[in-house]
This record gives sequence, structure tokens and C-alpha cells, in this order.
Amino acid sequence: MTAKDPSQPGAAAPAPAAPPAHRSLLARMRTAISSSESPLNWTGAGLMVVSGAAAAGLGELYDHRTMPVTAIIGLVLGLVVASAPMFMAIRLILLNGVLLVAASALGVGVADNALAAGLVMAVLAFIGAVWTAVPVVGAVFSGLPVLVFLLLVAKAQEFTSGAATLIVAIAAAIGLVAPIALAVLLSIADPRKIDRKLVASAWTPGLPAAQRTLSLQVLLLDGAPAPLIYITTQGVLGLVCREWLLRRGLIAADDSEESTPASEPASEAASGPGIAKAADAPAQVPSAQGQAAAKAAEANGAAVRTALAPRGKAVPRPVTLDTAPLAEAAEAAQKAGNAAARGTWQLWASSQEGAAAALNGKFVPRLLIRPALTIVLALIRSVLRPDVSAFRYGVQRALALGVAIFALVMSHGNENVFWVTLTLVSVLQTNMPQTLVKTVQRVAGTLVGVVLAIALSLVLPTAVLVPWLAGAAILVGLAFQRRNYAVMSGLIAFAIVLLFGAPTNKVLEFAGMRAMDVAIGGVLAAVVARIVLPVHANPAVRREQAIEALRSLQAAIQQRLADPAGISIEKVLGRQANSSTALANLDATVEELSDRRVAAAYQKDTAQLRICNEELFVVGAVVVRLVSNPAPEDLTMDDAMKAIGEQIDQLAAKSPAPAA
Repeated sequence: MTAKDPSQPGAAAPAPAAPPAHRSLLARMRTAISSSESPLNWTGAGLMVVSGAAAAGLGELYDHRTMPVTAIIGLVLGLVVASAPMFMAIRLILLNGVLLVAASALGVGVADNALAAGLVMAVLAFIGAVWTAVPVVGAVFSGLPVLVFLLLVAKAQEFTSGAATLIVAIAAAIGLVAPIALAVLLSIADPRKIDRKLVASAWTPGLPAAQRTLSLQVLLLDGAPAPLIYITTQGVLGLVCREWLLRRGLIAADDSEESTPASEPASEAASGPGIAKAADAPAQVPSAQGQAAAKAAEANGAAVRTALAPRGKAVPRPVTLDTAPLAEAAEAAQKAGNAAARGTWQLWASSQEGAAAALNGKFVPRLLIRPALTIVLALIRSVLRPDVSAFRYGVQRALALGVAIFALVMSHGNENVFWVTLTLVSVLQTNMPQTLVKTVQRVAGTLVGVVLAIALSLVLPTAVLVPWLAGAAILVGLAFQRRNYAVMSGLIAFAIVLLFGAPTNKVLEFAGMRAMDVAIGGVLAAVVARIVLPVHANPAVRREQAIEALRSLQAAIQQRLADPAGISIEKVLGRQANSSTALANLDATVEELSDRRVAAAYQKDTAQLRICNEELFVVGAVVVRLVSNPAPEDLTMDDAMKAIGEQIDQLAAKSPAPAA
């Protein structure tokens, strides 16, 4: 799931020096327990607690026997409220709710049948694993049904007090009410505030390419008004033009910019975004006219951001943009015989003119996207045609969790088997290196947490430990879920030991058993990841898949351009989702490389592939009319697609090589 407001610009940090080979394992272990740069998610933690508490109240009103089911559903879906704009959050809650209701009913229905429980868990685990490859929303759907099913199978009596399956299903459905109401309550005063921030971010120089594409995807999934999506595409298109001019040395970066996002060497950038390729591409000295045009464009961007700030209707929002300097720069490039630069300046001017027309209400684009259908089709497509690595990961999870649930039911809900299974659910990741890292984080955090719980139980009264200290630990632990999984695991383990051990004066016994269970679960997860269709880091294969996905997207856009009836919007979006998934898989694989020199080479190469993906996404949106666009008549979109295709071919012809 994405952050709620992915709009802050930034530049990638340089890759660290390669560590000695014999120290790579120790370095990985240190990395495993270190904190990421993600901020503490206090908002997400607070919303989860509030949503869970509100759901518990509704569940108590409905049927006190099934109140825990309602509370759990409300708690886990509370995170969605903090992670997406209102309308997108509601769609995700409803779609996920269908799965959670089904998982709850199935969990109660098969709680006494080991074989059926194992088979159902295997299916849920496999589908959830495959869904991890779906961009933006896949993670939301992948894990929650598995977790709820496990809890209902293991704790059916405690959570439902023997209530009928239908009663449990209704209780789970009621659990959706609290997070939906919370999403509406938080945004009702200005429902499109986050959307407008995302649109404004597309007009902010320095925003990384991945963030720009993410903003567009979130707006589409949120069902943002067509003018806002259109203005975003024009802003991103302008940034693509600006960065091409920067890479070519035709304009200079602002003093405030440390580096150009997703930059590439000027000698390798021989064509503009969708503009006919130049025969040669030497770096040039920025002209005064080009700098003046760039300054005017940035002033126009600031005017757009200012116009988007106040709450109210999406459009009209009066704004005046001066595009004359850009037109003059295009004319100067034409006189100089630089067709690529001329086309880039002209496309940048066109993007600003189109945005101004939309903001002023003079042009109303059409939106042809159905957000809920787009999500459903992406989930179905990923199951019918799974990524190879996702398929292997799905087999791992299906086998491990299916067998674990079978053993859990056969052991009549043995506590140790339950906690081992829960650890498997948590630490078995998409590939072996990540599984090992997650295992180290989980085990290390749990050991520290249980030791701390034992120590404090010896000096503090139970009334202080439960619920106050345990509750605070849960809240802080949830806030650390993105920052440091080891810290989160330790705080949650600390709270669980106190909640279950302190009231019965069995803290030491409960702590020891939980630490042992987590260690066993971690070892089992590592063994499964190692021997069952292991997934290794293979960046060369991932790179080939990304290039093939980009070519497939380009072909779909060209087909749509030649014959709009020949390929549907949904198929084009499917190709776009595939390209985003392929690049995300490549990024994840590169992060797993222990040789930082090789990783740095691939990161540089991936940045160039992302430029191609972004140009296809934005210029393709113009071509296939995801939103209508009054493009300049003298810009040939066939040439645009051809030029991008040539860029992809150039990248495919060479392999990333580490610097000497």
C-alpha cells in the first residue's frame, strides 16, 4: 500500500561501496535490524486502534459472541484508511471486505476439518502470494484474508463462542462499517484534498519518476475527476520534457536541485519524450532563451499548484499561464535545426496550455476508467497469468501454510502450533533473501521483547502492565511497522506476553514458549524458502522481463492509435500494469544483490527504463485518450511511439556493467 500523500520530491542516494565478500552476511544481518528512512506511522497506528475500537462497539451491539471478529476486521482495515485517499480507501475496504467475510465464514466452517482447512489455506495463501505482484494495491489483498482465516480456525471458540457461520459472516461484514465511516469522517470536509495534492506534486520539479507514475495510478484508482487526472498527465508530461532538456544540457538545473531525478548521461539521451530522434546528441550550453522559457514554465507550475490549493470543486479554478516563452524556445530550436528540442519545447508548451484550459473550465476531458473494475481485473489477471517468481512464492506459501493449518487443526488448536503458523505467515517473503532478513528481524525483536516483559513483570504491578503498558506497546509497535520490523516485532511480543501471561502470573512460561515458537517458525520459513522452488535474485532475467513488458505496452498503444476499436482501454491498462510490475520486480531484485557495484549499475539502468515507462504512460495516455487531450496538430504520435521504441531498443542492446 502506498503512503497517503506520495508527493514529496527527492533524489536517490548514491550506492554504498561494495563490502568484502566474507562480511556480506554480517552486513545483511545488521541491515536487517536497522531502521529504514520511513517515518513513524503514528497516523496509521492511531486509525487502526480507533477503527478497531469502533468496530468492537458495533460488534457488541450486534452480537457480543462475535464481537472479536468485528473488532479484528475493523482493526486491520483501519490501516487502509491512513494509506489511501477517501474514495480509493472505500473501494479497497469494500473489495477486501468481500474476501475477509468469506475468509471468516470459511474459517469457522472448516475449523474442525483438518484436510478442508489445509486446502482452503493453501488456496488463500497461493492467491495472496500471486497478488503481491499487483502494483499499488496488491499488498492490501495478499495477506489479510490469510491472517483472518488463521485466527478463525485457531480461535473459533474464543472469537465466536460457537455462533453459526452466517452470524459470523454478518459480524465480519459489520466490521467494514467502522473503517468506511472513519474514511468518510476524515475527508468529508474536503474529499479531494489528497487528490489535489497529488496533482500539484506532478507540477513540482524534482519529483522522482516512480512517484509521478504512482500519483497517476492512485488518482485513477481513487476515481478522481477527469480534469484532475488530465491536469496531472499534463504536469507529468511537462516534467518529462523538462528532464529531457536538462539531460541534454539545453537548460540548467535550479540551485535548489541537487540532481536530476532518474537522470542519465547526456550522450545517451538522443530523443525527446515522444519526439523524433536527433541524428547526434552532443551536450549543449543552456541558452538565455531556454533558461527564460524554463523559468516561465516553473512559474506556471507554481501558479497551477496555487490554484489547486483551496478546497472546492475540481474546476473551474481561474489561472493564467504564460506559454509564449516556451513557444519562442521551440521556434529557436527549429531555426537551429534541432527537431528533437523543438518538439520537446512544443510538447511542454502544449501540456501547460491544456492544463490551463482544463483548470479554467474551457476544456472538459472524458474519463474512461472504472476504478473498481480496474482493481478486480488486475487481481484476476494476476491469478490467471501469474509472474513466474510470484507463482513459485505462491507454491511456497501454499505448501507451508496449508501443512501448518492441517497440523494446527489436528492438534486441536495447540498454542505452540498456532504461534509457529503465525510466524510463518509473517516472515515467509517473496524470495529467500527477504525471508532470511524478515526472520532475523522477527526473532531478534521477539527475544528482546520477551526479555523486557519478564524484567518489567518482576518490578511493576499487573494493573500497570495490563492494559496500560501493553496497550502503549501495541500502539508504538504499529507506528514502527514501516520504520523497523524488528522493533515492531519486539513491542508486539512484549505486549502479547503481558496480556496473556501477567493476569495468570505465568509471564516467564508464556515468554519462553513464544520465543521458542517464533524461532521454530522462522527456521521453518527459511527452510521452505531454501528448498521449495527457491526464488533467487536474477536481475538479468528481471531486466529482460521489464524490457519485454515495455515493448508490449508500446505495441498496445500503437495498436490503439491505429485502430481504437482494435484494443480496449482495459487491455492497454493491463499492459501498463504489467510494465509497472516488471519494473517493481526488477527494483526488488536489485535491492537483494550483495555486490553493491553491480547493484549500482542496475539501479542506473533501471532509472533509464523508468524514463521509457513514464513516457509511455504519459504520452500513451494522450494517444489512447484515457483522458482527452488537445495535442498540437503538428506533433505526430506515430513518431512519438517510434522514438520511445528506439530508446527501449538502445537499452536492450547493452547490459548494465559496474563501474571500474
